[in-house]
Amino acid sequence: MAFSLADVPDQSGKLAVVTGATGGLGYETARMLAAAGARVILVGRNAAGKSNLVHGFLFLRDIARSGLENAISLQGGLAYL
Repeated sequence: MAFSLADVPDQSGKLAVVTGATGGLGYETARMLAAAGARVILVGRNAAGKSNLVHGFLFLRDIARSGLENAISLQGGLAYL
């Protein structure tokens, strides 16, 4: 049986600290918690990976709030992405 975002209850107002968030299970855990509304603190050894992960989460948040076209504009356009 596959686990999906639909299995995660609303996490609004909650704080999660996720270790190993730059890959594998840590990445998927952080992604799902953020998508469910949690504020997520990422802990990992790879600073570049965390930076990329944060940008990805912010982009997903912008898509959810403003739609894809506006999210692309907020990130600096297609050329930047």
